[in-house]
Amino acid sequence: MLTRVTVALALFALTLNAAAQKYSAPSTPVIGSANTVTADPPQSRSAGKPCVVQLFSDFTFADYSGHPFAYTASCPGPWEKVVLHGDFNITAGRQYDRTANIWIGGVNVYFGTTAEPSASVARNWTVESDLTDYTPLFTRNQSGEVDLGNTVDSTYTGILYGSAELDFYPVPKHQQAPDTADQVYPLSAGPNGGTVALGNSSSVLSTTVTLPTNVERAYLDVFAQSQSGDEFWYTCVPNNVAGTLQSCGGGAFREAQVTIDGTPAGVSPVYPWIYTGGIDPYLWRPIPDIDTLNFTPYRVDLTPFAGLLSNGVPHTVGVSVYG
Repeated sequence: MLTRVTVALALFALTLNAAAQKYSAPSTPVIGSANTVTADPPQSRSAGKPCVVQLFSDFTFADYSGHPFAYTASCPGPWEKVVLHGDFNITAGRQYDRTANIWIGGVNVYFGTTAEPSASVARNWTVESDLTDYTPLFTRNQSGEVDLGNTVDSTYTGILYGSAELDFYPVPKHQQAPDTADQVYPLSAGPNGGTVALGNSSSVLSTTVTLPTNVERAYLDVFAQSQSGDEFWYTCVPNNVAGTLQSCGGGAFREAQVTIDGTPAGVSPVYPWIYTGGIDPYLWRPIPDIDTLNFTPYRVDLTPFAGLLSNGVPHTVGVSVYG
């Protein structure tokens, strides 16, 4: 059985050395939920009133078509904080957990899975993500898309709905805006985003970019979601006994590997998320597993390669999965 790991986002966050400005590393993304049925705390909020940009409102997810939207850069900066706020719900009925993504300018700004309903109980939940580090992405109008594939028929009757907005908090008087990336590069299936299935250890998601010649720090944010025949990779066995044990192969170890021009540059774990329908569906219906509704990316520090990346020629950044 082929391993199948979906790398949904490898966002290449680049920070340039600006004159007369001291840079410190961007903060680690903190992704939480305001839903009372999860253990994650909500995002901390500024005392100021945010400027709000609605990304989409009451979208219906009952098939596998993409749902485009337009992001309008209508909130003037600088910003103290940028928060993605999303509200989702599913009608009572029968339905599997589904995977959801939100993309802006080809960059993934949300990745998670959905809760499962019961025959007589609907579900609703809220997700919040701190996107302050991605500030350059929001300074111009961009195309966006939300992908939440869902089967609705006579058997699977639960219909999903969702809305999302960006909340921009202004910098208080006499304070400075936080240090963020100066440029953000997408690494996805195409210009509008999209996840990429890596079917074996030789599969690579990559992009080639030519960076400015004054790179000071570089980071890669990676989501590696196990799915399909490799969803429960931590229970897999060596290939030579997979058939006998009727189990997945590849062994019980997975690791996302990052390369620059084919040279190893970093690693990222494949976190053992248990989705709402995983192993024991009834256990995860009242309280979803940690991080399941809103995945946390792993940030790979590529700063040791800043000198190489600053030489003014194209470089290929790739992600594969060992195991």
